[in-house]
Amino acid sequence: MPNITGTELIKKIMETKPNIPVILCTGYSSLVSKEEAEASGIRAFLMKPIGREELAKTVRKAFGENQI
Repeated sequence: MPNITGTELIKKIMETKPNIPVILCTGYSSLVSKEEAEASGIRAFLMKPIGREELAKTVRKAFGENQI
């Protein structure tokens, strides 16, 4: 994304809507750790490449089984 990182975008979104479920998908683990992601309110952290089953499981977990 030009001019902003994913974690900066997430912080701005959460200022407005703190309960929004966020899943961070990254291929650059050196930029943000799983611990940093969780501390910022991100519900799930995935490393690329991501398989369909792993993504589906993570979405269900982040959103809650009853909400999707």
